[in-house]
Amino acid sequence: MGVNESKLPRAGGFKKGDHYDMAKLLERLPPYLPSLARITEYYAFGHDQAHPQLNEDIINSTENPSVFFTGIGDGRNLYATLMTTVEYERTLGCKRAYHFTINDIKPTILSRNSIVLLLLDDLSKLPNKASDQSDVLLASIFYVFAGIVMPAWCSMVLQKAIDLIFDALSSDENLPGGITILVRDKNDYRKILNSWKEGANSMWNVQLMLDVQKAQSEYTLEGLAGNASGYSPNVEEDEKMFKELGLLFPSEKLLLKYEPVLHKLLVKYKAARSAASKEEILAYVQTNWRVNHTFLDPVWDAQKVLSPLPTHNPFDMIDRMFTLSDLKRPHGRPRLFDHGTKFFASTASAMGHLRGRVVYEMIIGDFSKIAQELKYETVENRIRDSPKIYDRVHMSNVPDYIGGLFSGIVYAGKLLKPGGTFGFRIIYNARVWTSISGLCNEYFLANDQAMLVKLGGIKYLGPAPNVYCPNPPLFLSYLDWQLVSLPPHSPPQPSLLFSLTDLTTWLYAFFFKLLLPTHQLTPQIVGKTINSPLNATAFFHLLTHLSELGYPASTLTKGLTTILSNRIITPARPPRTRPLQVSEVRLWNGNIPKKLSVAPFIAEMKTLTTLFLPFLPFAPHIKTRTASTLPSASSIYHYSIPLPRSLSDQNNLYPPIFILVFFLKPLYDAVCNEHHVEFDLHDILDPEGTVPSRTAQVESGRNVVLRGRNVERLRDEGTLVVTTWEWEQEQEVGSFWIGEGVMDRMMPRMGAAGEKGLAGTGKRKGKGKENKKKEKSSRMEEGAWMVGIWRNDTWENVVRPVTVSEKTVRKGESWVTDTAADEGHSEGVDLKKLSIGSGGKYLGR
Repeated sequence: MGVNESKLPRAGGFKKGDHYDMAKLLERLPPYLPSLARITEYYAFGHDQAHPQLNEDIINSTENPSVFFTGIGDGRNLYATLMTTVEYERTLGCKRAYHFTINDIKPTILSRNSIVLLLLDDLSKLPNKASDQSDVLLASIFYVFAGIVMPAWCSMVLQKAIDLIFDALSSDENLPGGITILVRDKNDYRKILNSWKEGANSMWNVQLMLDVQKAQSEYTLEGLAGNASGYSPNVEEDEKMFKELGLLFPSEKLLLKYEPVLHKLLVKYKAARSAASKEEILAYVQTNWRVNHTFLDPVWDAQKVLSPLPTHNPFDMIDRMFTLSDLKRPHGRPRLFDHGTKFFASTASAMGHLRGRVVYEMIIGDFSKIAQELKYETVENRIRDSPKIYDRVHMSNVPDYIGGLFSGIVYAGKLLKPGGTFGFRIIYNARVWTSISGLCNEYFLANDQAMLVKLGGIKYLGPAPNVYCPNPPLFLSYLDWQLVSLPPHSPPQPSLLFSLTDLTTWLYAFFFKLLLPTHQLTPQIVGKTINSPLNATAFFHLLTHLSELGYPASTLTKGLTTILSNRIITPARPPRTRPLQVSEVRLWNGNIPKKLSVAPFIAEMKTLTTLFLPFLPFAPHIKTRTASTLPSASSIYHYSIPLPRSLSDQNNLYPPIFILVFFLKPLYDAVCNEHHVEFDLHDILDPEGTVPSRTAQVESGRNVVLRGRNVERLRDEGTLVVTTWEWEQEQEVGSFWIGEGVMDRMMPRMGAAGEKGLAGTGKRKGKGKENKKKEKSSRMEEGAWMVGIWRNDTWENVVRPVTVSEKTVRKGESWVTDTAADEGHSEGVDLKKLSIGSGGKYLGR
């Protein structure tokens, strides 16, 4: 289903047309800063406690319960949900229809989950659960899930499942068991499945898998000690064998039936534990066992990098797959194999009970993008009656990488029914947090429950159950949050809203926090790093969120247009601590309002305002004294610039923390010469001008505050920051969308010279004395503009700047391909002439 354009607001000169397409906007504008060396991690085996995501209340009160799983991992939380759902239905005496949307950024993850679901569905259909066929199928599921290598007879089952899914995708047949895959994702699945076919990947063999597991898992294997203690002697023996051989073995029954030679070798080895008998086992396995290709990611293989995939502890299953799912462990003297097969036999049984009433909807992609696509109904070919909003969103630790709590509020929150909940776990910077208020303050500038309700429309419920600790620290828990605001099109509730003065201050503070995060004192230290990955697009999603909570269009418009006209006067300040301290936020109330320049960010903000304006629930209107024009959509072009990574320090390029910076070199040099010190970019961008330079302090041992006319000119006239851009790693090219007037200003010969000052992107009529002076200035500065890549944690340059010229900059396509769609934009949009009041909310949810 596409966007229902009849429900979208119309504003000013914007007309129905190509640039009005939300799907295009989401596709072209990344939601985060790029990484310069991005290889998305693939961990096939998780570490969570398998935690059911539906409870008795939801099943009792909802006809069609639904859960959105993002960062699905190995699927254990889904399987636990299926098992407990059946028990709730039996207790309540009801039957429901369920929809589970399963999302991950990695096609590899969803391909693997599709295989396991398919095998579980096959198992659930077998009438005789004690048959040889059932035993082999159950063993195959265990090995696909937990073993990096597997017996050949299990590999045959895996390969048949791969062929079945591949053929179904190629012939547009439906997969069995309620598994649905979007048409747009099918090619990604086929690529992965094809790489997993036997013989397709010559890079890996059984011995290499075991060697890599041993090399990468020394710390994991050491940590196994004690995991099996307290369980049956058979589990302890399994653990010992795994440490010595790196292998997981099936039941005695299956060994005798399908692996009699191996069975004899194992008896011999256990009796003597000799090196010779060990080599015999490994030689047998090398010949007769197969690689579990679902533990491999072809993206990693293409990079010729050793994958971290085999680093896992299968003995975690004993505790983490059973406790929270209320599943009873096997009786007697069970082995690890018995625990695993008990879990999957119970899952298959639940799937059989729910057959015909469950949809497993697979969607590949970044969560924030998928959430917006579902909100605006731009996901095509979903099955009929697929939910737009859910009872529960399970986020794994995805927020670690996409803006923390902000992503929960602004993205997950829009996928929830009233009263719905979302939950996530902190892993990436777990050692930082000592309180919920600190976490909320860093990611959303809200340090108590009242602020969360008024600004986020959510409340904190507390940590999810944890079997190891009744009052666990934050880093051991899933944190649960509940939607408390009314749906977007319901009347506002003044008692739940911030005062408008406080809201404006908060908006400016968030803008500073978003685009000018302070230095990270301990950059990229495991467990302590707080990255700032969001780009300027997040501000527009935030404005939409606040409008949906009921804040008036006039206040939100004033906040935006004041930024665009560079007339911020506020007690808020750019952040000085990371994580942002609650005490720092409270100091704002006592600050004297001060004019703070955000000139380096205005050109990008104006471009994004033009692109987002049709989809905002309000449009800029008369709330500012300054005339400020937006670029027309047809004047926004895609530019690309080669930026060879030539600096010697190329460490820590993986986090999404990089920004493009254009600067006027003569002004930059003048500031350096004037202050006789090196300084970092933050010193220039910081509009307060009262904070000593960190870089200068390190370099010279003295406090130096950068201030003066040249500093102001460099910030206000000679620096432009682009946060919404993409990096092509192989070609080392950065690309972005921006008004052509901005680029014309830096490269006069590319087209008509735009107005002086990078904040402006419209075209001027007439050539008075002032304009002639500005054109002269442009000619004088021709060739003086440079562009490079900086980090936003240390604010250091990481890619040596290159000159901005016709030789280095490629001008690509216009945002608008249909010129008729851009009617009314040829001279730009005057913010003072746009007014639609507070109506026109998007009602697509």
